[in-house]
Amino acid sequence: MNTGPRRPRPQVGTNSSRLESVDQPGAGPKSRGFALRADSAVRQIAFDLPASQAVFRRYGETDRPRAKFGHLEPLERFARRHGVLLGALLEELSAATGVPIDPKTDQE
Repeated sequence: MNTGPRRPRPQVGTNSSRLESVDQPGAGPKSRGFALRADSAVRQIAFDLPASQAVFRRYGETDRPRAKFGHLEPLERFARRHGVLLGALLEELSAATGVPIDPKTDQE
C-alpha cells in the first residue's frame, strides 16, 4: 500500500491555446496549418481529408473489409509503388482537398 503524497492529475487542455484551437468546432486541417508532405502517411491523409480517398482509389488503393482505408506508408512510397509521379499525386490531392503542399517537400 502506497501511503505517500498523491500527485495532482494534470489538467489537459487548460492554458494551452493550441489544444483549444484544435478542439474548436470547424477547426479542420486547413485552419491548423496542415500541409501535404511526401512523408505523410496515406492512411492519415485519408482519415483527416476524406476527399483524398477518391484520388487514392483512382491510383489503386482499395477498400478493405474490417480495416481502415489506406496503407500505413508515406505518399512517396505509395506513388512509387503505383507508378505515379509524386508531384502529380501531391497536386491532385491538393486540388481535391484544398490543402496546400508543403513548400519544403521535394516533389521528384
